[in-house]
Amino acid sequence: WPKVFGWHYSHIKKLMKNMVESNSEDEFITIFEDIRRRCPNEKHQEYLEKEVFANRRHFVSCWTKSYTGHLDRLGNQGSESNHSSYCQRISYGAKVNPAEQLAQCLERSKDIAKELNAARYRNYANAMRLVANISSNSNRTEADVQHAHALTHLSSEGLKQWTECNAELPHYSMFDQDGSDAKLVVRNVDQMQPPRIVGPNQRCLECQRSKATMS
Repeated sequence: WPKVFGWHYSHIKKLMKNMVESNSEDEFITIFEDIRRRCPNEKHQEYLEKEVFANRRHFVSCWTKSYTGHLDRLGNQGSESNHSSYCQRISYGAKVNPAEQLAQCLERSKDIAKELNAARYRNYANAMRLVANISSNSNRTEADVQHAHALTHLSSEGLKQWTECNAELPHYSMFDQDGSDAKLVVRNVDQMQPPRIVGPNQRCLECQRSKATMS
């Protein structure tokens, strides 16, 4: 960050630190918007949008602390990157005997598999119940129909992404293009970013995670 923001970094250094240590998503958003207001440079605005905000789940405390096996680290790196933390727990003279730890890991793997299967069944049963409720509702909206379609056609991870996209939807506005089926997409909270044109059934190529689609 000092290399990216140069001399301006000293003015936002404390805010950046507080942003990384945010304990909730709301706290992160509040600090992030404050940082953006203090960075009028267009290059810095683009970096904050595409590199910081888009990758917030990889380094902000409120997300990384929720990952299984994070070993009290501040990031979500894998075991190789966390080698030193891992060694503190299983190496010679550490907290856990390696053989005992391995046996516990294997047993835990079996438990996790059972938990995942049970969770999949619960998710499926809950999805079918929601779809049945939507289908029986004579006042269902187009959004309800799309939600039912997502419940029956998407995997659990796909449904999670669908839910995230719907949560982000209020931050965007779409306008018709004269003489075209394409839509003009503008991010409400960031009018400094150029508008994006999204065609029918086409991915928004400029979207950081390439999940925004029009259908």
